[in-house]
Amino acid sequence: MKSERLSSRLTRITPAKGLYYLLILLFFVGCNQPQANGENKGTTPNTITTEAVDNAGSNGADAITVVNWNIEWLGATTQGPKNKEQQLQNAIKIIGYLKADIYCLCEIVDPAALKKLTSSLGVNYACALSDYASGAKGTRDPGYANSQKLAFIYNKQIFKNIKTSGYLQQNPKAGYYFASGRYPFELQTTVHTPDLDQKVEF
Repeated sequence: MKSERLSSRLTRITPAKGLYYLLILLFFVGCNQPQANGENKGTTPNTITTEAVDNAGSNGADAITVVNWNIEWLGATTQGPKNKEQQLQNAIKIIGYLKADIYCLCEIVDPAALKKLTSSLGVNYACALSDYASGAKGTRDPGYANSQKLAFIYNKQIFKNIKTSGYLQQNPKAGYYFASGRYPFELQTTVHTPDLDQKVEF
């Protein structure tokens, strides 16, 4: 990676019924973009530097951890980091470290890479991938396979009744403002905790 140092911002949102959300935003410092380890001086394979996530202030079983991450061209054959396998293994290590309940991901190109990310978290996790992308209105569009897509990885024990859609996708003019058709990927779900069930949209 050009910048192996990831930073996180924590934001807690408290719904009316007492369900807590822990939102972790991962971003790359400055204008650097991620690339495979070893492409920068001073980096070694399998080395990842992150800031520790302090979840001590959450409300126990009713706390839900949400991670938003733009992974640069994950699985793309011609774009992004040169070492695709190293990029994938780094991503697997990071999501395993974070142990979030739901991951909101950007720039997913290869569905197989997304499935590997998901399976690395265990059988309780599933994924959803947008059926549209930048410059591609659907999965049969010739440009879909190599375009950047949006995805969710979520814990099936917590998130029930999953429905996904492209927000504002019915408005062709709006696509111009979302990377030529990469509309926000919306997930509707029922969040299940020991104390309550609550409908939530991501």
